[in-house]
Amino acid sequence: MFSIAAKSWLSLYFISFLFIWGVFLPFWGIWLEEQGISSETIGLLFSIGLALRFVSSLTLLPNISRGPSLLQLIRILGFLSLLAFSTLFYLKGEFIWALITLLVNFLMAPMMPLGDIIGARLVKQINLDYGRVRLWGWVSFIAG
Repeated sequence: MFSIAAKSWLSLYFISFLFIWGVFLPFWGIWLEEQGISSETIGLLFSIGLALRFVSSLTLLPNISRGPSLLQLIRILGFLSLLAFSTLFYLKGEFIWALITLLVNFLMAPMMPLGDIIGARLVKQINLDYGRVRLWGWVSFIAG
């Protein structure tokens, strides 16, 4: 019973995470441009966002052993990402969109390695077919 629930959870995690990432990466810049933000500014935001992904992986991931559990950290990061995207319904403006872009890059970057860590543990614990689980995540990325 546990192995079925764990496989399903991890599959759904990768499917949902990679679908959102697959929509965010290619279409966020297009949406920002439609909102009137210049291409130069979008490029700068994406460059800073890439640096923030690097920084967040270096700062958040090493603290896992001293902080909350992996699942709790994924929940926290996912909830904060949802809140960041939710602000789009209530707040408008270039500064807000820039802040959301940078915040989402910072929050979502460690979520993929955290899923990988959980997947590696499940490979040992329940003999999980990690390739199959991850495959459906990348299919959803392409669909996104």
